[in-house]
Amino acid sequence: MQRTNRTNNFLATAVAPRHRRGRVSAGFAHMRDKQVPLHLKFLALTLATCFTILLVAFEVPLEGVLALAMPILGVPFDLAVDGLEVVALPLLLTLALLPSLVKMRARQLS
Repeated sequence: MQRTNRTNNFLATAVAPRHRRGRVSAGFAHMRDKQVPLHLKFLALTLATCFTILLVAFEVPLEGVLALAMPILGVPFDLAVDGLEVVALPLLLTLALLPSLVKMRARQLS
């Protein structure tokens, strides 16, 4: 079975030598790369979002107690942390997961 040029390019970028960049930087590169399949990007985002939802659900009781313990600063701080957590955490986790998913996909194709 002959592989297409697109598959060969995908394999070449997926198993390229590691750079000194971190996982998030590699995730940014994979997000911009048009040769990485779209379903891998959505899978990474879905997994990161599910993890964030679980994390928020588990820390709601603790945050409620802390917000009530510090009535003046507790509620605004709690809202700021939750907002940052809901927006930034899925993006960072997506970028951290994507290189691993790309590598798994490359192993399946080889």
